[in-house]
Amino acid sequence: MLGFFGGFYAVPLNALIQHRPAPEHKGGVIAASNLLSFIGVFFAAGLYFVLSSYAHFGAARIFLAGAVMTLAATAYSVFLLPDSLLRLKQWAFRNPKSRTHHDNQS
Repeated sequence: MLGFFGGFYAVPLNALIQHRPAPEHKGGVIAASNLLSFIGVFFAAGLYFVLSSYAHFGAARIFLAGAVMTLAATAYSVFLLPDSLLRLKQWAFRNPKSRTHHDNQS
């Protein structure tokens, strides 16, 4: 379930990264995004090692620590960019049928 719901974060973020930059900068932005992602994976592995080896946390406590850190980062992001929360609310409450078109012909 973590991977499934992680897709709700990762897919729109990657679409935004591919859509926003100017065509001449798109490759550099995608490369920088990939580099930062793998640096994050490296640090996450290190944090997992520290929490499991030195703090003697089990899997449940490590997931809880990750959830708390994610919540803190989200709160900080909303504090820095409060208009992003407003855009999310506007996007979530729009009528999704206005953006989809169905062809019922077989």
